[in-house]
Amino acid sequence: ARRKASRQSTPAPVIREGEASHRLLDALPFKLTGAQARAIEEIRHDLKSGEQMARLLQGDVGSGKTAVAAVVLADTASSGFQSALMAPTEILARQHY
Repeated sequence: ARRKASRQSTPAPVIREGEASHRLLDALPFKLTGAQARAIEEIRHDLKSGEQMARLLQGDVGSGKTAVAAVVLADTASSGFQSALMAPTEILARQHY
């Protein structure tokens, strides 16, 4: 409860969807699934709220977590901020690179 109260009392930058994520989505060789699109919308809702976000994106291997993350990273860049994608293994980090 204290952590949640602390997150709410400290404002976060407002991050909105931008042109970079639209170009990325247009360039993908596949259409996002409903679950992927829903995850992006939920994350975008959190990011534009002005409150710190605490969210875990979870899914099976190949479920599109990286695609969801890439879209949100592009939104962050379009809003003028830096972001980082952390991978739990060196193999996955090399694949992302």
